[in-house]
Amino acid sequence: MSKSNEPITSRRDWQSLIKASTITTALAVPTVAAAQPTTRAIATEIYPLCRFMFAGTTTANQTINYQIIGWQKFATGNTGVCYVPRIIARGVATLGTAVLGTAGAAIESATALVADTITETTGFAGSLVYSPADNSCAWLEVDCSNCEYLTVDTDLGDAITTSVIFQLGDRAAGFMDLDVSVAGTGLATSAKQPTLGTGTMSGSAPVTLATDDTQFAKLLPLATANNPGAAVSITNTPSTVVLAANAARRSAIITNRSLTAMLTLSLGGTAVSGAGIPLAPAADATHPGGSVVIDKYTGAINGIMSVADATVGNVAVSEV
Repeated sequence: MSKSNEPITSRRDWQSLIKASTITTALAVPTVAAAQPTTRAIATEIYPLCRFMFAGTTTANQTINYQIIGWQKFATGNTGVCYVPRIIARGVATLGTAVLGTAGAAIESATALVADTITETTGFAGSLVYSPADNSCAWLEVDCSNCEYLTVDTDLGDAITTSVIFQLGDRAAGFMDLDVSVAGTGLATSAKQPTLGTGTMSGSAPVTLATDDTQFAKLLPLATANNPGAAVSITNTPSTVVLAANAARRSAIITNRSLTAMLTLSLGGTAVSGAGIPLAPAADATHPGGSVVIDKYTGAINGIMSVADATVGNVAVSEV
């Protein structure tokens, strides 16, 4: 088994890997090897994924046990190397009633039945299962982008023989829209992949992204706007709430529209004219007065005018 000299394409043809196997040895946990794997091995080349179909004899609903192992090459010194395995996928394929095809290089016999159900019990993130359970072809797709080689182990459940064919390629566009379904627990595959996030992204609720139980990021939603671009009426007594406290606020913008009074803002406490954030009055009706952007403050913002101003909507406010 060697690297292919075929032209690089988006996918390779389906090829035979295992034909009419009668192995019944229980699937074993792989160990580090000093040499590259050569038995039931696939050189992944430049392809990021490999798709598998399972077949066998003799009757529908008979089962085949399988495991897919990825091998990564590591240097062990100036000249030495070793190959480190990891189980990418493991499970059970159940035969349907459909014949895989005419007997030939990739098919053990004209009566070999293709598996229509794949039940995955262990899976590495990125592997996906299409399991229609309707006597059409089920298949398993694994991510092999970090592997030099893949190997496949099988043992008979109650089937008489086992065949495995494979196809190297790229992930098909729209693949995730397929009816992807597997059974089992603790899987990192298809519908059983670990929860990638929690939260509603509504109001002030963040969405937390996680791998397994380890949080690595939060997506914080925009604050619910408090009358974005609205107008608030402020006079010189008493101190008035310009913006109420908002735990989801990221930023607030406040502009003085009064033509006669200076606006003083206070963060949290009672506003006192001249003792806070001063915003100058507007020059005229078309040219607003002083503005301020207040970031990362979620408490109440109060305001007061320096002199009486009965103008309705003399302060413009918005928050995000």
